[in-house]
Amino acid sequence: MLITQELIDRAVTKKPYFRTVRQLFDGSYSNNGFMAYIKDPSFAPGADDDIRSFLIIQKRFIEILEYVEPAEDNEKTYSLQLRNLLMMICTEVEANLKSIMKSNGYTKQGFTPKDWTMKDYRKVNQSHRLSEYKVYLPYWKGSNMRQPFKNWNSKKDNLTWYKAYNDTKHSRGDNLSEANLGNVVEAMSGLMALISAQYYTINPSEPDYLIAEMGYSNHEHAIGNYFSVEFPDFPIEERYNLDITYTNNEPHKFQEYNYI
Repeated sequence: MLITQELIDRAVTKKPYFRTVRQLFDGSYSNNGFMAYIKDPSFAPGADDDIRSFLIIQKRFIEILEYVEPAEDNEKTYSLQLRNLLMMICTEVEANLKSIMKSNGYTKQGFTPKDWTMKDYRKVNQSHRLSEYKVYLPYWKGSNMRQPFKNWNSKKDNLTWYKAYNDTKHSRGDNLSEANLGNVVEAMSGLMALISAQYYTINPSEPDYLIAEMGYSNHEHAIGNYFSVEFPDFPIEERYNLDITYTNNEPHKFQEYNYI
């Protein structure tokens, strides 16, 4: 892309939003150190816990795939172990969605954060374009691409895998079959998308980090080096136009996203 002054002027987002990764105005996600803001402790307080929790859950997910072959033919396979994993994943999904909204000052009159529902959480699609994230699984027999938040693009609250979580949480005996491999994979992909939408491919707790090269495809190795992720393409006017201070070891300035 040819960068003109007009394009630069249209990229009006001069300060990153809390817990929000976006393209820079040139279309890249990382350019000359401009992703350093992700490692600023004030960008996402509790980031270490987010990453550690994700990696623990991913480890459990990979372990289960030693017993259930990762294949489309097995997507209806269900068990108590898969149900327990689905509970872990979706609880972490809720925690990340809630952290994003709280960090950005979201409030709902008459309600506390513990009362927020998926109708509230869907607003995160405005800021992060979660419906456009594509997550790729390795070693999968069949179509290995998932778009776990795709329904949010059509303004639907319902996510099939999240409904399965709620159903099996509240009535395990009647709905155990919904705790199947297919829903677990979708939920795990949803958590991967959320982590990537906040931290890109960077683990903020590591003293140094490397950005994965694009290679032959248009998706990149995600945190944890298991999944790969294709990131969304933001309109020019929603991209970050950061100045040189974001490459220096100085306190960065952030802003809240105004959810409507």
